[in-house]
Amino acid sequence: MDIGGSHDKGYGTKKEKRINETLNIAVWNVRSIGNKESELVEEIKTKCINIAVVSETKKKLKGSKMIGNYTMLYSGVSQEIRAQSGVALIIDHKWTSRITSYSFVNDRTISVRLKTNRGHITIIGVYAPEEGREEETRRFYKQLQKEVDKYSKSDSLIISGNLNARVGNQPIPNVVGTFREN
Repeated sequence: MDIGGSHDKGYGTKKEKRINETLNIAVWNVRSIGNKESELVEEIKTKCINIAVVSETKKKLKGSKMIGNYTMLYSGVSQEIRAQSGVALIIDHKWTSRITSYSFVNDRTISVRLKTNRGHITIIGVYAPEEGREEETRRFYKQLQKEVDKYSKSDSLIISGNLNARVGNQPIPNVVGTFREN
């Protein structure tokens, strides 16, 4: 994602000079982060990822912590509930200093707003309920819509994570095509 831009003045005339920056965002479903935080950060660093949306962390409570040169913002269930769901954002130090705000919405949604050279980006990290949980899914999407409605319309918006999507429940039939050469 190209998000750069700045102004440079030279010899009494205003020239626009664009500085291109790249923001690499990835999604990981970790099925419990446990003691794998450092391992995950090493993988993120190797892949040159600036922000990772991590779902199914099964981490309790909410907060932030430093892991090497990365900050992890996480939102999970309360202490007395069995560990389930959970979502986190792991942000490299280059972008951590650009955070203007963040929100621990619930154990399935977290958001962060970042300042860029061209304005702001709001990233909403999500982990949707699994198939078959209709009431929980309805609540999830209602809450997600509230978050989307809150973001500034001048921001770029990215919704990223595990939406546990399914398309239909019928198997796709084998389609045999014919090719005829003229």
